[in-house]
Amino acid sequence: MTPILDFNQPIIHRGSILKFINQHNLGDDLCLMLCEVVGKSEFQLIVVNNYKAGCIYWHLPKEANSENDLGLSVKWLIEHKSKWETDYLTINNLYILSEPDSFIFNY
Repeated sequence: MTPILDFNQPIIHRGSILKFINQHNLGDDLCLMLCEVVGKSEFQLIVVNNYKAGCIYWHLPKEANSENDLGLSVKWLIEHKSKWETDYLTINNLYILSEPDSFIFNY
C-alpha cells in the first residue's frame, strides 16, 4: 500500500483499491475499487468491504479521468480533495493498492 501523496503514477487504473485507514476507531477501514461505468468513459468508486459492499460510493465526474481516459487522474483527486474529504476520510489517510491482495480487506 502506498499513501496517495507518495503515489508516483499519474493514473489510478480500473480495478485498483483505494483504502481509507480509520484513524478514529469508528469502525473498519473503508476499501473502494475503481470501476468503469459500462458503456461510458467514466469511473465510479464501489465499496468492497463491510455491510455496504457493492454500493456505489461516488460516481466520478468526467473531468476526473486521466488524459487518455484509461483511469482516474491522481492529480485531479488530490487537487479536488475538498469535493470528497470529510472529518474521517482525508487525503492523509488514503492509500492505494494497484494490485489488490486479500490482506487489505482485514478478513
